[in-house]
Amino acid sequence: DEKEDTVGKAGEGSGNDDNSLNVADGSDDLDQNLESGDCFIGFDLGTSGARMSIVEKTSAGHFDEVVTEALAWDSNLIFDDGNDWRKAIDMLLSRAKGMEVMDRVKAICVSGTSATCLLVKRHSLDVSRKARMYNFDVKGGSSPAVENVMELIDKYVPDKHTARATTGTLAKLLLWSEEQSLSDEVLCHQSDFVSLSLMYEGLNDEVDITTHCDFHNILKLGYDVRELEYPSWMMKLLKEGANIPNPEDVLPSKVVSPGEPIGVISPVVASKYGLSND
Repeated sequence: DEKEDTVGKAGEGSGNDDNSLNVADGSDDLDQNLESGDCFIGFDLGTSGARMSIVEKTSAGHFDEVVTEALAWDSNLIFDDGNDWRKAIDMLLSRAKGMEVMDRVKAICVSGTSATCLLVKRHSLDVSRKARMYNFDVKGGSSPAVENVMELIDKYVPDKHTARATTGTLAKLLLWSEEQSLSDEVLCHQSDFVSLSLMYEGLNDEVDITTHCDFHNILKLGYDVRELEYPSWMMKLLKEGANIPNPEDVLPSKVVSPGEPIGVISPVVASKYGLSND
């Protein structure tokens, strides 16, 4: 499974923007918001590499791919390195810089592999713990920390819940906490991290970063998508079991539908790649 986060159009700073476009939920929203000639960029960070597609709305109301670029993961571009995810996006955007279509881009989407996550510093987005990919299995190791994680899952997580998966985000977060206490760190999934990087690049080093997630990945963390909240069993697990005194400071603070706009890219990013300022 993969997920998508939408970053809004280029603007002044970051945050929610009512004019940002939802480009991941089908053609209805696109028809309502995009005019003929408008474009959007889609990024896919997959298991073999990263791909960029620029799509244009035609006068007939159809959507045509007008630019496609791809990079393969290799020894110089590591698939499980958050900094290399950023590097891949930079390389792809740089290839398109100067193309006429870049000035017509109205939105950006980022898709990543499900339950791939990492920990970053709260005020800088600097990677603090190496990414754990979609197929990282907590049970693959043998240590007191792994044993503690399995005991916590058995004790607190309801039977048959998605969050019981040992390849899920909750298990990975618990293992990080067991290995070393969290210190001014926040949890990000792959697509969230890349989206936030586009929103906050070049801004003040001590910005107040609002982390996001969507309904797909958040299920494997334990979020209740019916009640739209982190359930009591999960908060109890993190506070009492994992000794994380303020789990709300670690978890994604805003949960959205897949494809829902989460903010605007930074003016630095817009200028760097020749994107429109509107």
